Amino acid sequence: MKRLAIALLLFAIPLFAQYKMPPKEIADVVDAPPPPITTVSPDGKWVLLQHIPALLTIEDLSRPELKLAGIRFDPERHDQSRALYATAMTLVRVADGESRAVSGLPANARIRYTSWSPDVTHLAAALSTANGVELWAVDIASARAHRLSSPPLNLTLPRRPFEWTPDSRALIARTVPAARA
Repeated sequence: MKRLAIALLLFAIPLFAQYKMPPKEIADVVDAPPPPITTVSPDGKWVLLQHIPALLTIEDLSRPELKLAGIRFDPERHDQSRALYATAMTLVRVADGESRAVSGLPANARIRYTSWSPDVTHLAAALSTANGVELWAVDIASARAHRLSSPPLNLTLPRRPFEWTPDSRALIARTVPAARA
């Protein structure tokens, strides 16, 4: 009797497990890209739009990770695993609405922890790459990004790995020592 019940259950599952596509209008709403993350500059003259992907990629989810005290991190790259990131940035001037995409970023950029300089002439950001996490800066006037760090940042802890100095001339960063295995 038990075998008969199991056989009937296995036969019935495919009858109820059929997938039906919703109407196009509903599918378009579900598949729409998420709105950008917006950050207003300290002086109120600029808005930073950070464009985020709808889902993490298979590459993001398949990276090796360690778990310690509720923190997930990639031990090879000293990076956070499964953390939200932006793939592109746009600067919008509040006065006239002019928008400029930030250029100079690598393809497939994974941008986190953006921070305005105190004098609002630059932005700093952590970019996750195949070799680790790099420190980048964006010149606000030209909307052009460039890499700052050669030792990789240590992004293991879930907080910003760098801070601006009060005069906006330098960044203090948490890096991985060069001699570390």
